[in-house]
Amino acid sequence: MKEKYFAVISGSDSVAVERLRISKDVLSKSRIKCGDLVEVSVNGKKTALVVDYGEGRGRIEINSVLADALGMKGSHLANIKKIKSREIKDALLRVKGAGVEVDPDVLVANLVLRPITRGSVLLVFSGNGLSEVEVLDCNPREGVVSRNTRIVIS
Repeated sequence: MKEKYFAVISGSDSVAVERLRISKDVLSKSRIKCGDLVEVSVNGKKTALVVDYGEGRGRIEINSVLADALGMKGSHLANIKKIKSREIKDALLRVKGAGVEVDPDVLVANLVLRPITRGSVLLVFSGNGLSEVEVLDCNPREGVVSRNTRIVIS
């Protein structure tokens, strides 16, 4: 699929960490639809999100905390591409931050139905608030975590 670049703004905390809000006028001009799974690449980092309807005109918003994790301040040009909706069989994850303790069961429960891609950065509720999680590897390389996904936390 041809790469598409869009200006993405760091929205507020009201944008869910697993969502990318896109205004209806932008959706109508792109091949992206509400509910699509997308990979957003900015500043050499990427994340996987679900597309949701946004307000206003010409707006694409990402959660402000996730934007910080991706190194975004304000508005950035980002590559947005659709990813396939298939079940992730295995995933190797690393919780970022020295000394960060997470409850593995809570972390895994909050990953179910989340899109992930190899090398992506996610924000996930882990029992002690939001934790930044890096997807070191997954099989297949893109898709959705299910209750059957084998998750290893390194």
